[in-house]
Amino acid sequence: MINKKFLFNPNGAVKNIMKADISDEWRAFILNTRESVCEKLGVSGHRLICDCFCDVLGTDIEEIKQRSRMPDIVLKRHIICWAVKNLSPMSFTQTGFILERDHSTIIFASKRVFNLLSNKSWGDDYVKTVVTEAITKIRSELKINEVEYVSKEEYLKALDVIHRYQAQQKLTT
Repeated sequence: MINKKFLFNPNGAVKNIMKADISDEWRAFILNTRESVCEKLGVSGHRLICDCFCDVLGTDIEEIKQRSRMPDIVLKRHIICWAVKNLSPMSFTQTGFILERDHSTIIFASKRVFNLLSNKSWGDDYVKTVVTEAITKIRSELKINEVEYVSKEEYLKALDVIHRYQAQQKLTT
């Protein structure tokens, strides 16, 4: 069950997930997993995320941290950058530090994977399959069962209410 306070906290990763052109089912799946990782593991959740994604990708974290530019390794690195950033409470800078990359690399990787997961993408089924399998593995490790459906419209409506409230508070002070 998604905690409404968590969901509507206009945090960077949550905003990016809500703005991404992905289906509401994907959005709920990702947000629900992110909330559970944040609640149960906090910032140490990156270890579980890296382990699960590396297992599904058939690689290890040392290969991801290498400076290789081989396309298959670059794609795996981007997927893991996206996962650590969007499924844990880590900032771009913190994620970059863990994966031995610059924060701008993490930003690019996150955008690239969101594009590959998007509804308009020509459909890189490999990325969608990897992400689904790894998130399912994370969910089984954390014993998460249900996914609460929250539409993009509901999120944007609540975000608008929050922004109007914040603007009103600024006017009264």
